[in-house]
Amino acid sequence: MTNILQQIAQNIIESKLYTIDIDNEFSLESFSKDITLFDYQQEALKYAISVLELYFQDKQKLAEFYKLKGFNENEFKREKLTLDSLLNRASFWMATGSGKSIVMIKLLEILQLMIQKEYIPANDILILAPTDKILKQLQAQVELFNKYATKKIELISLKDYEKVKRQGSLFANEEVQVFYYRSDLFSDEDGVGKKKDGKRINYKDFVTYNQDGQNISSWYIILDEAHKGDAGKSLKKEYYNTLAKNGYIFNFSATFTDSIDKITTIYNFNLAKFNEKGYGKNIKIVDEEFKGFNKKEGDLTPADKKDVLLKSLILFSAIKKEYSELKKIDKRLYHNPLMIAVAHTVNIKNADLKVYFQTLLEVAKDEPNEFVKCKQELISNLNKNRNYFFGDERVSDTFLELLRDITYQDILFYLFNAKSKGTIECIKTKDSSELLFKLKTSFKPFALLKISDTKSWSNGLLYNYDITEDMTQEGYFRRLNDKDSSINILLGSRVFSEGWDSNRPNIVSFLNIGSSNAKKYVMQTIGRGVRIEPLPHERKRFKYINIEAIKDIKQAVKIEKYNSGIESIFVFATSKSDVENVFKEIETQKDDFQRVEGIRKQKYINIPLLIPKYIQNVKVEDKHIKYKLHRKTLKRLQEFIDNSLLDVILIDLVGKCKSKNLALSTIDKIQNSSERHFILNDMEDLEIDEVDLIVKIDKFFESKLSNVKEFVEISDEIKHYKDIKVNIKKIKPKELEIIKEDIKNSSIDKEKQKEELKNALQKGKIDIDTMISEVEKLGSSKPKTTLLDIRNIKKHYYHPLLLKTDNDYFKNIIDEDSEIEFINNLERYLKREDNHLKKYDSWYFSKLSDRIDDIYIPYIDSNKSKVSKFYPDFIFWLKKANKYKIIFIDPHGLQSGRDTTRDKTEGFERIFPNKEFKKDNFDIEIELVWYYQDSIKEELLEKYRKWDFDEIFR
Repeated sequence: MTNILQQIAQNIIESKLYTIDIDNEFSLESFSKDITLFDYQQEALKYAISVLELYFQDKQKLAEFYKLKGFNENEFKREKLTLDSLLNRASFWMATGSGKSIVMIKLLEILQLMIQKEYIPANDILILAPTDKILKQLQAQVELFNKYATKKIELISLKDYEKVKRQGSLFANEEVQVFYYRSDLFSDEDGVGKKKDGKRINYKDFVTYNQDGQNISSWYIILDEAHKGDAGKSLKKEYYNTLAKNGYIFNFSATFTDSIDKITTIYNFNLAKFNEKGYGKNIKIVDEEFKGFNKKEGDLTPADKKDVLLKSLILFSAIKKEYSELKKIDKRLYHNPLMIAVAHTVNIKNADLKVYFQTLLEVAKDEPNEFVKCKQELISNLNKNRNYFFGDERVSDTFLELLRDITYQDILFYLFNAKSKGTIECIKTKDSSELLFKLKTSFKPFALLKISDTKSWSNGLLYNYDITEDMTQEGYFRRLNDKDSSINILLGSRVFSEGWDSNRPNIVSFLNIGSSNAKKYVMQTIGRGVRIEPLPHERKRFKYINIEAIKDIKQAVKIEKYNSGIESIFVFATSKSDVENVFKEIETQKDDFQRVEGIRKQKYINIPLLIPKYIQNVKVEDKHIKYKLHRKTLKRLQEFIDNSLLDVILIDLVGKCKSKNLALSTIDKIQNSSERHFILNDMEDLEIDEVDLIVKIDKFFESKLSNVKEFVEISDEIKHYKDIKVNIKKIKPKELEIIKEDIKNSSIDKEKQKEELKNALQKGKIDIDTMISEVEKLGSSKPKTTLLDIRNIKKHYYHPLLLKTDNDYFKNIIDEDSEIEFINNLERYLKREDNHLKKYDSWYFSKLSDRIDDIYIPYIDSNKSKVSKFYPDFIFWLKKANKYKIIFIDPHGLQSGRDTTRDKTEGFERIFPNKEFKKDNFDIEIELVWYYQDSIKEELLEKYRKWDFDEIFR
């Protein structure tokens, strides 16, 4: 039972059960000059706002939601989990690398705003983290945020609490005052008494009691991995619960194991989800194990140790070779690959890392006899199991072919930075925690050792090896992320688990690490290396990148040929099962949906399927589009500007405002020409901070409108059919097998084969018995499942189509009543002999999915005052001679809000004013249809409303 609170939040948002105007009252996107929040980070904060409002307004309703979602106290008696204990907490389950610190800091800003607007009580805020390192990272991020924030966040040690409280109200000044402390130093009287270092504090000093001696404490507590700990973990939880009795607990972590954290997860973006949405590298735990490094198996020969290391070097060389091919396409592409080897022991005699290094020396000296055998075994094992640990992607054929071509010479070139074999020499730098290694036959170091005591490590081991000094360099580790770094192997201990982020790692070797007591370390090491950046500022794997980002790359189609290895992180371990068990814990925490196999793109398309591509080249301001604003809000803004020094306002706008004139033109609009630039209404003033509101209005006027740039043939813009999933927890295995068989039997290929058999019979090429026999082999195409409708419409872009009303079994199928009605009506129409589609030489159509597919119409959302994208439900392509027609059809629009439908219609008219275009030999006509039966009084919408297919396809 996981993510119940997330389901509740989704219901609140989708059913609009909240009263706060989240989009207009909060700026969820902004963080700093160079950082804006991703969609998933903004969504997490929206969920938090909606649940916070519900909790402080109607706790009973929140409790009822939990019951409706299936929570039953009787199932958690052993854990003493009660319904009341769930209500005032929310857990953010976010992968390392997903930006949970950004979400946490924005949450601080949101709490202050909600307090200011009296949506929630004015309580003290406390952040707890387990180490000084995590707290310092948080402080650094807060400093970055504060450079461009109107309301600065002031982090104050909890030890100074009394001093601050004596100075006055927590929010008396214009800062968000947040207390912080290390969670492991949070204790009670006994714990404080045992340690005399003065660091430990008694949590009871921060508990508030009323006159009757009852606890009325109401802290907002934010835990940053602070639920981790030792045997005192349950006590720490009790401390937090006591302090937040009438407040709220927010728990942030990459790994949750306790039921209370799983159930109260308000946003699940753990490593599995992170990967599923296209972020980060694919994770592959290879079959090869570093058994030779396991002291329990000391009878293994040196060759056993060398083999698995050699395999990792072969694999790395293939990835580097991929990278060299990618650089030929575009030098901006991807990262410079890196191997990491981390060990349980470093400085003791026969330490894991020393054994690894000695084996590396042997490979550098001469080509191993086992080279070909090791390469063949590696390829064979990867070929047998190409699946990654998460998701549906697989190791590619091209990458396996590349592995087959790797030679020992490639290892020397791509790993050792050398053209010939040789002995290794050591280089000391100014940083005493670093040692560099290079071959004498090369000018560039290839490996970096980063541990606390390099002197002890090198004693004895580097005897008879040349050791030089390079005191001109401050240190290689801090420059490891540079794209021109020559370092290919990073050696160390647990130094990489916290405080170091890089997109470079493609191979991670865990030497005697991975047992149950190292779960957190394994997850953090992988999490900090899983990041990916195919192009600058693009954080998703290549196939998930917006097509606009690669429009200027001439050979973009070749990229996916050479990116399988570089988009992966291969994990080697002493024990594969130990590391797998760490990841399986996350895998069991994934949602219960599995991809539906067998849905394929239509093969027999005989016309180019054209779609519009846009260019943003006109400012909103230049088209005289107005900003929607409350009359009271405008008056407040005008008074703020009149009563403030312009220089002071402009200083506040520095870093927050993107316009060249620092919003001066927007300030002028607010003061002098309101009727020309604003649509005014008499709704309630939203009380947004004046500077933030100026930034928001300026962003609107500075935003670019799109115009049609060209029409291109569709490539991968329709992709939702690749992500159709079924809930395997709600469907019986037998029924799932029936659905799979139905999908297989509904294949359009099968229908074509039947047609070919009929033609062969008519031409006398086969007899009737042969035809009957072959048709029987093909099986029945009539679906057996009763769980959903499986439709085989020959002219659809992919097949089959899956439909179901009241759907909680499937994702990304057709489940809207209006869309199902449209498909039903279309199928009836196609059966008519006189249907107008027969007049065309050829035609096709496709379902479109909001936010997954990349076919849309830009428009201005007047309620949110922002440029948005309208995704129609269906697109039709019709061709007759050189006449080509594209029809966007939306059966749902007029059944939803009319304001939004009007905005989308106006957006269509602005983008396609003439509705006629040319492409090659085609005269292209663009149409929009609101598919709706009843007439509409509003002239603009009625103009595009149609119900009769004869009229639509005239």
